[in-house]
Amino acid sequence: MEPWDATLARIDREAAAERGAGLFGATRPPQFVSVGANLVFRLTLADGADAYLKLIHARLRDRGEMEANTAYHAHLFDCAAPVPPVLRSVEGRRVEAFDVAGEPVLATATGAVRGRSVEAQPVEYAAWGRALAALHAAAESFPHALAGPLRHWEANWRECVEQIRPDDAPALAQVTRIEAWLRELPCDAGALGMTHSDCNRTNALYDGERVRIIDFDEPMHHWFAADVARPFRELTHEDPAFEACRAALVGGYREVRALDDRLEQAIPGFVRMKNVEIYAWIAHQGHWTGDELPGGRDRKTVFDAILRSFAD
Repeated sequence: MEPWDATLARIDREAAAERGAGLFGATRPPQFVSVGANLVFRLTLADGADAYLKLIHARLRDRGEMEANTAYHAHLFDCAAPVPPVLRSVEGRRVEAFDVAGEPVLATATGAVRGRSVEAQPVEYAAWGRALAALHAAAESFPHALAGPLRHWEANWRECVEQIRPDDAPALAQVTRIEAWLRELPCDAGALGMTHSDCNRTNALYDGERVRIIDFDEPMHHWFAADVARPFRELTHEDPAFEACRAALVGGYREVRALDDRLEQAIPGFVRMKNVEIYAWIAHQGHWTGDELPGGRDRKTVFDAILRSFAD
């Protein structure tokens, strides 16, 4: 299987961006922003508003899943969750498909929101907690019939485990530990639902008052507490701000939506689970060849940090 970044590089960046920008009604040439899991460009629309265009090779994402992703994202926005709007193309579609030089491309666009990535300050983590709770409250009314193509944590976990080589004893020990822990988690009403599933700092934008959550590339049916735990993959116990930020995020969340004490205590387990998933993706499948992972993180730094976490 060709690595993700190699497949993405098959896209003629300039030509595809021009085509996608036209489909979503941009009035100026698109401006390149970044390359990670997608190619991202800034657009200016006819009303002068800013927007972001995402392009991905069709081999990397199923169009049906992307349609469901955008439907979920649009539902959250319609329910007043703190997320940017999903834009429709001039033809009225949320997902556009086209070929550039024989390579199939899928395109989506969202409105722009103000803010910068959350920093390790309790006031910002409290705002992040309130944003996650509002997102989860809106997610509870997402129609079950529309969730079929979206990912489910069980299938995602099985895929992760299957990637780990039989001779990788440290990773398999983590799998055994996590699977025993999963059997003990509460599954009460309201504990599971559609989550963002990758709400790291770069996907949480703080504007001085509130946090808005962006980048709905991989929403997943999961415990809502897995989203609450995701901010603490990068902010570890080694950081002096960890405990204050953890308390602030959980406190902010509980201002908006209940969080079972048992699931608050499960936050370290969800962090461990995510670490194993990322480890398998980096170590065993050759999904990414570059030294910089999506989001700008250094591959070796991430890998070494996960290995250290296995010793806990």
